[in-house]
Amino acid sequence: MQNEITLKLKFKNYEFRRVKYMGGNPIIYTKKEWIGKKALIIPVPLTVTDRWIESHRKEDGTITINIPTDGDIITKKIMPHGRKENPIGRAYVKQEWGGLDCLIIEKPQFITG
Repeated sequence: MQNEITLKLKFKNYEFRRVKYMGGNPIIYTKKEWIGKKALIIPVPLTVTDRWIESHRKEDGTITINIPTDGDIITKKIMPHGRKENPIGRAYVKQEWGGLDCLIIEKPQFITG
């Protein structure tokens, strides 16, 4: 038996982006609405596509999906990139993620007692 990890995710807003290289550094770009937010960046298998994600959207706008993972998830603050009057978001990711598709969702706020 092989060990397996599956993430159950519930969210409304997301971005589905491919990691690109900028000067040898792996980077992921987002829309400007993500600038300043803390995001979870999750590499996904090839079977996960934006169309597949959208097929799970419910009437209330939420999406609930289960995706397999190796547990390699990072949290990053999305920073501005480009011209000041019309920036886009960006975050550097792990070197080995170059070329992978990633799901970007806002980091949930945990309430501690």
